[in-house]
Amino acid sequence: MARSEIERLLKKEFYTGKFEWSGVLYQGDHPAVIDRFVFDRVQGAFKARSNGRFTKRQFTFSRLMTCGVCGSAITAEIKKNRYVYYHCTGYKKSHPVTYVPEGM
Repeated sequence: MARSEIERLLKKEFYTGKFEWSGVLYQGDHPAVIDRFVFDRVQGAFKARSNGRFTKRQFTFSRLMTCGVCGSAITAEIKKNRYVYYHCTGYKKSHPVTYVPEGM
């Protein structure tokens, strides 16, 4: 079974004993397979995870910082095949970008 199929199944409220019909959520007659508390925790985990993009390298401070100016994510780059620098992605707002070395 593909990972995307498992994710699709985990996001269905049907397994909590409810079903959706024409955009309205109803309580079903079928028994719940999973507790509502556990279902809500799983949905929270899905929302908290990254946007699904994966990189070849894992940097020390990746996904831990946001820009103090605009609130965008901080990303890392390798320069000269040796040095790691962090900088704002500038996604939310354009501003002067400052590069900070990892070993600072």
